[in-house]
Amino acid sequence: STSGIAVSGRVGGGLVVAGERLRIVPGDEHATVKAVDSDGDALPWAGAGANVTLTLTGVAPVALGIGSVLCRAASAVPLATSFVARIIVFDVQIPITAGTSVSPRRGRPG
Repeated sequence: STSGIAVSGRVGGGLVVAGERLRIVPGDEHATVKAVDSDGDALPWAGAGANVTLTLTGVAPVALGIGSVLCRAASAVPLATSFVARIIVFDVQIPITAGTSVSPRRGRPG
């Protein structure tokens, strides 16, 4: 798109710079960062830990979704087909048994 698509999230590591090209994973789409914004202020870049809104161009909205990760193409986030997790459940209203379907969410302390 020419005007851009706005996405919000936290910079997990490194820097994001206006003008740079990023890969969207999962998938193999790419987008260009048109603008970086934090709390209504336009920024030339943002670093790890910053909550930002990025305006992206060159990508269709369907390529982005909740949980999409933007990264440099040269150092794309590896995808996993399986993982082992320690699950902590609070306020169980329905027993969880073998074969129960779950939807994992990434949490953070504090």
